[in-house]
Amino acid sequence: MKSLHQLLIALPGGESPGAGTGTATPALKEQFPTISFPKLSPDGSRVAAVVQSLDQGQVVIVADLQRHTHVRIADRADVVTRPTWRDDRTVIYGRAEARREDILMRNADGSGEEIKIGTGMTSRAAAGAATGPRRACMR
Repeated sequence: MKSLHQLLIALPGGESPGAGTGTATPALKEQFPTISFPKLSPDGSRVAAVVQSLDQGQVVIVADLQRHTHVRIADRADVVTRPTWRDDRTVIYGRAEARREDILMRNADGSGEEIKIGTGMTSRAAAGAATGPRRACMR
């Protein structure tokens, strides 16, 4: 098992505002069997990642590296859920729905609702610093 603290130590640099799916959780108090696809925010203060929650399956979290806490921003993560940053405040990720993949966007602090920004058979979200966020969908 890996703790989020191990991830925080490995990256340069934890209490985000309350989340729509829960409140900020101290990073040192929760263990995750897996931590996948970590992405550092453009300002270097947070990490979005897919983690295996002991009681809720795979979920997307955003860890605040300064406060050493995290918030859960999405449930039902799967093999296409690879979070990336749109900007310092917004995370984009995918989710398999039936025979398609949706691209979703949510505030990094967990506030607000998920916003569906695209659908395709093989959707991928990417963010580029110079060119801004973009998405590609193959139908």
